[in-house]
Amino acid sequence: VIAGMTFALISALGLMFTHEIRLIFIFRAMGGVAAAFWVQISALYMNYNADNSTTAVGHLGFVNSAGIIAATFIGGQIIARFGYPQGFGLGAVFAAIGLLLCLLLPEDQAPSKEEAEAGLPVLEGLKLSLSDKGLIWGSFFAAVTQFLSYSGAQGFVPQYAANLGLSASQISIMVTINKAASLLAIVLVSQVLLRYFRLKQILTVSMLINTLLLFSIPLARNYLTLLIIMFFLGIVSTTQMTYFMDAATSHIPSKRRATGLGFFQAVYGIGMVVGPTVTGAVADLCSLSQAFLVTAFVGLAAVVLMIWKLPDRGAIRK
Repeated sequence: VIAGMTFALISALGLMFTHEIRLIFIFRAMGGVAAAFWVQISALYMNYNADNSTTAVGHLGFVNSAGIIAATFIGGQIIARFGYPQGFGLGAVFAAIGLLLCLLLPEDQAPSKEEAEAGLPVLEGLKLSLSDKGLIWGSFFAAVTQFLSYSGAQGFVPQYAANLGLSASQISIMVTINKAASLLAIVLVSQVLLRYFRLKQILTVSMLINTLLLFSIPLARNYLTLLIIMFFLGIVSTTQMTYFMDAATSHIPSKRRATGLGFFQAVYGIGMVVGPTVTGAVADLCSLSQAFLVTAFVGLAAVVLMIWKLPDRGAIRK
């Protein structure tokens, strides 16, 4: 965790002071490395709350979403008023604060002699991951969620809105509404829905709603309709990503959880790449509306597969 915050600080400082293209590329890559350390942060926090990992995942998702919204708004305002170097400077300040706070984190409990002896080689850990039904299917459906998200709200819905003649300001509000909805989603699920429904039920219904919203995008012809669609897309996609992580990793022993989270990250990242690639290709060959329909059919297939393959809470824990 400390290493991740150090990479973030170096990245922000480097981007603040350099104008050399190659150095910008290097420092930007370091920012990507820093972002990848969310695996260790998540694993550490979930170990602190080993008895209630679902609540821990909800807390992480809420704080992460709030941070993204605040950083996007404040950073955008600073850059618009003062320029990019000052924006990166602000990022460096927050990274430095984060690094100092990391130094105050309590140490995770040292592993016992038995746990240390049970440490597994990388290939053995990968073999265990590939045999873990909860991890495999939770990660796969998270990849599908990213496929849908980066084909829709995070990808081509803003372009579709621009094609309808909406202004840059209106599109910006749509994106902000989509991000803000993520906070509501985490509160709604963690404080209300989980009291009455099982996690598999919530995830299956949210995938179905996500699919129906994608089917509805080609029918949208005005700003208000797209705004409503983006709002609900924000709710369902955040619900899915937050709690697919819980479904995939909550049953894994703490000493192997970081490996499980790393596997989860690697698999869902595939959806982030494949989604816009496939959707963009279909849009070029046919139209953007038809691309949304193709994406929606992918979501529909995922709903059927989830009913069949996604382990229920009790099954995951066995």
